[in-house]
Amino acid sequence: MRSCGARSCLFLLLYVLTFIAAVILGVFTLVGSVSTNTLIKNVYLAELHTNNTYDIHFQVGYFGGCVSMLTSTLPSNAGNSSSSNNSMSYCVLNMRYKNDDDLKEEFWEKLNVTGSTRTELQDSLNQTVPITKHLQADVFTWDPPVLSYVFFIISSVILLFAMTHSARNPRFGLILLLVAVIFSSFALALALVATVGSLQAVNALVDGGTSTYAKDLGDGLFIERGNTQQVIQDLFVFFITLFYFIAGVKLVIKSLGPKSQYPRIPKQAMPEAGKVPT
Repeated sequence: MRSCGARSCLFLLLYVLTFIAAVILGVFTLVGSVSTNTLIKNVYLAELHTNNTYDIHFQVGYFGGCVSMLTSTLPSNAGNSSSSNNSMSYCVLNMRYKNDDDLKEEFWEKLNVTGSTRTELQDSLNQTVPITKHLQADVFTWDPPVLSYVFFIISSVILLFAMTHSARNPRFGLILLLVAVIFSSFALALALVATVGSLQAVNALVDGGTSTYAKDLGDGLFIERGNTQQVIQDLFVFFITLFYFIAGVKLVIKSLGPKSQYPRIPKQAMPEAGKVPT
């Protein structure tokens, strides 16, 4: 097995580290509001919040939606099958294709509250479910972040192969690089569409810029921005940009090196006067 030089190993290490960071950030972008896991429970695009007798939150992401109620506001006989120390919550995956009534009933059953608490939860869901379904289906569409992630994975594999192997057929190497550039362009463009689009959508929802955190929609209903999700998406764009920059520099150095996979055209020797070239 051929060992790499110091510079080549450094580029490969940076390549791998930025790839891992981008992969993790991409996963967090997609799994927001699909689970009550403590690592991702604060990762969401927007949150609808009703603050009447009980503090009820409905967080929405690209694929999931989570309803949570603070346990400190619940009566001792409320009952709950999935509570934590501070709140009880339940998440559903992909609300786009669920009927409104079925979705409400699922939350009522899983949160397992009774009496006045159940009535309050029903009233809150009657307000929030239609809005959150609309946000997930029509505002925060899944296509850009998912396709960006897929194109990123494919392009990174192609670039890694191009960086670590020398093509015996130069034409094949050029075609491989062309495919990698196309996939990379789509990945970066769609990542920018996702992060800028979600930021603009949330700004419109809260009727303000990034300094505006929430908006009162009336009837005790508020909408809030998800800052953590936006930061994750911004970092994803940064790391895939850095990733492609590192790969590009490495490939340029490789193409200019003495073992370039691209053929060099030999210089033709000029024949001496009076001699016929053989």
